[in-house]
Amino acid sequence: MTERSIATTIHGRYLVAPPATPGTGPPPLLVGFHGYSEPVALQFERQRALPGTSEWAHVAVQGLHRFYRGRDEQVVASWMTRQDREDAIADNLRYVGAVVAEVRGELGVGPLVFAGFSQGAAMAFRAAAAAP
Repeated sequence: MTERSIATTIHGRYLVAPPATPGTGPPPLLVGFHGYSEPVALQFERQRALPGTSEWAHVAVQGLHRFYRGRDEQVVASWMTRQDREDAIADNLRYVGAVVAEVRGELGVGPLVFAGFSQGAAMAFRAAAAAP
């Protein structure tokens, strides 16, 4: 037996909102990443509640690996597991890069800020390090 992997296209979800209070000039963009077994909406609520960010654009990116949490059938996600970790990191970075590029083009944002909770903190760090 030989173990192999193959690249494929997968669709990801993200939540986006322009600044609640438009300021002058391009707004900063806060890109957020949820923790393990969390819904993306929770991260979006967390970051929109941050003081001083009403003039910022917000994006919360959902992990590509979705699953049902417990018996309530709430859809949550994960960023990666130990299996094929390097491939998952590369996939996640391409995904986040595509989200940021799309939102930048749509909203004309300025500086980028990456933030994450729990497992999302590692993803935020990786995304920031890979950002142009």
